[in-house]
Amino acid sequence: MADTDQRLTDQIGIHEDSGDADTEESDNWAGFWEDYEIPFEHDAAIKVRRSGLLRGSSGTGHARDTVVHLHVKEAFTAGRLSREAGSYLCENDSTVDFQGREERHRNDDGETVIPAVTCETCRDRMERWRVADGN
Repeated sequence: MADTDQRLTDQIGIHEDSGDADTEESDNWAGFWEDYEIPFEHDAAIKVRRSGLLRGSSGTGHARDTVVHLHVKEAFTAGRLSREAGSYLCENDSTVDFQGREERHRNDDGETVIPAVTCETCRDRMERWRVADGN
């Protein structure tokens, strides 16, 4: 699990030893979303669970292993992959219930930013909508 966490933080450029981790993190989130052209209404969301406030949590209301998912807000079909509105991209027949929450953070300028998706399964499925690099 630790290897996966490290790989995801490396992918979006978050490093614990950096003094400006929040700034770097929000800058990388903006770049993350620019890499995709997702053809349906979507957002970033977490699966809420009570353990985010218990011992061993990060102290932010999130458990240490909380990941951000792609919240499908509009039904779609892309080849064999399809999801209903109100579901997570990573799980067939999932639903984002009223306790599920769309993630937002504030950068150093006070602007609201949408964090990058960190769920490995969601990211794998999002690859089909990655914008081809011009190089």
